[in-house]
Amino acid sequence: MNIRFTLHTILSFCITFLLLSCSSNEEPKPEKKPTKRTILVYMVANNNLASYAEQDLNEMRIGAKTYGFNDGRLIVYHASSTAATLKEVNADAEGTITTLKSYENEKTYSTEAERMKQVIDDVMKLAPAQDYGLILWSHADAWRETANSKALPISNMNIAAPLSFGYDRSKSMKISTLANVLNNYNFSFIYFDCCHMASVEVAYELRNATDYIVASGTELHASGMPYNVNVKPLFEDVPDLEEACNNTFNYYNSQIGISRTCSMSLIDTRHINELAQVSKEIFKAGIFPEGLNIQSYIRLQAGFKYSFLNDMQQYMHAISPSEALSQQWDLALSQVVKFSACTPSVFNQLAINHYCGIGCYIVNDLSDALVDGYNQQSWWKDVACHHFDNN
Repeated sequence: MNIRFTLHTILSFCITFLLLSCSSNEEPKPEKKPTKRTILVYMVANNNLASYAEQDLNEMRIGAKTYGFNDGRLIVYHASSTAATLKEVNADAEGTITTLKSYENEKTYSTEAERMKQVIDDVMKLAPAQDYGLILWSHADAWRETANSKALPISNMNIAAPLSFGYDRSKSMKISTLANVLNNYNFSFIYFDCCHMASVEVAYELRNATDYIVASGTELHASGMPYNVNVKPLFEDVPDLEEACNNTFNYYNSQIGISRTCSMSLIDTRHINELAQVSKEIFKAGIFPEGLNIQSYIRLQAGFKYSFLNDMQQYMHAISPSEALSQQWDLALSQVVKFSACTPSVFNQLAINHYCGIGCYIVNDLSDALVDGYNQQSWWKDVACHHFDNN
């Protein structure tokens, strides 16, 4: 017998046994917990809101330090006059902000479909999650399709140029373009941190892009959403959008004087088709009563030539052919508007006596449909145009 071979064999066996024993007792490495929700703040601030963007970023830091993100992530696309960057607000003791990516900023506008799509794709790659929310931050004017054509410079904070969403060096994004981009994704909510987007035309255009829209029918303060308190409800396991609406509304409703200005709406787009159907029935009746006195959501003193948002409930009741149909419409509205609140006035200039939570444009004759490209809206083509079927 070869003693050297035998000892070598025994030694090898012992080593193998020890290794296997150690391996079998080793604790498995815990898997990384998946991100519950990533929220993207798409901040188009290459305009006169630039200083407010910095304030809002600081509010996000405060919210991150105070509440954290409930295993979620907060990503901000921040487009300023000097740079366009993708940032992450971290839920650490300092609320630090790190840069994830930089973008070309001179030749490409943040209001172009290609840039928005690129940013969303990057966010979903860099911060994958089970669920996504979107906050759109900038100037806005509901459905007005003058975007990308003759957007005028904004010289006063209370005067908005004709646009749909966003304002980047005189370029804006049509609501139809916004829908074409966002329809490729599945955001659980879209929060418009900008003016005038609680519009039936906007909600109908975006009905396939999200289940819920948070928006304002009137002008908002340039400071916008109080992010420091809304971080918590937006990152709940199920985002508490009603609490977010309440937080924003209560923040401004508690102010005094001109600062007491705010309206907030929570719109459930899953039921917008039912509202469209009963609205179509009312429109088909072709009732054109004279002397309509419908609540406007637009402060004409701000430089607007006409009211492009009016209280939809008052309007539909005024043209409805019967009380029964009005009640049917109200029932549909209650399924769409889940929260609505408005201060008594807008900047102490426009009294708000009725706010149903969703506004609309009023077309009294077919020439009105040509204003600012209203006849290009899906709501007009599918629903409102039937007002003129018998005329």
